[in-house]
Amino acid sequence: MKRSITVGKSVKYGSYGILLIILSVIIHSYYYYLYVPSSTFNKIKNQQYDVIIVPGVPYDANNWSVFLKWRIHWSAFLFKQGITKNIIYSGSAVHTEYVEANIMKLFGEKLGIPSSKIIAEVEAEHSTENLYYSYIIAKARGFKKIALATDPFQSDMLDDYIVKYNMDIDLIPIVYSIADTINMYEPKIKFQDEFIKSFTPLSDRENLNERLKATRGEKIDWNKIKNL
Repeated sequence: MKRSITVGKSVKYGSYGILLIILSVIIHSYYYYLYVPSSTFNKIKNQQYDVIIVPGVPYDANNWSVFLKWRIHWSAFLFKQGITKNIIYSGSAVHTEYVEANIMKLFGEKLGIPSSKIIAEVEAEHSTENLYYSYIIAKARGFKKIALATDPFQSDMLDDYIVKYNMDIDLIPIVYSIADTINMYEPKIKFQDEFIKSFTPLSDRENLNERLKATRGEKIDWNKIKNL
């Protein structure tokens, strides 16, 4: 009888704990992916940045991925609204044979962004490197007011590095309620021009441990940006 009661209490306590975890996840998701982006945009919508950094997304010629769609159209929206003067698209050929930054540049041009206002950063293979190499380019070009414009999840993750290394970068995460009002069509581009014949995917060049280290920014010499 006692054993039965103990088990019952354990199950009840376990269910309560699970509910708390679910509630915590829901609150966190709402705050960082809905409230923060909207609140942030309302604060900066009347400002103008010299440049925004847009991290790359692997390109599949047969699949207009949702993350690529969001980031490209969000960057075009910010440019057309006068919130940014220039855009840095960042990303090498990482998981597919197409150079991410160059593909994004082609899409950006089709969406009405002048080529002269787009910079392609083609070295980065990880999110932290998107941030790092783009920041170096922005500073080298004399840009003072810089922002990171990407989806809320990536924005939240990279903010830790922005704070840790004292980078003067603001955040403009995608506001999904605004994104829903944008016609996120897929322009036709000459993607074949960005095809790398001798391509080897990152998964064949780095093992899992190496990729995790790189994702955490452990392959980057962060000291190089201290005096930028």
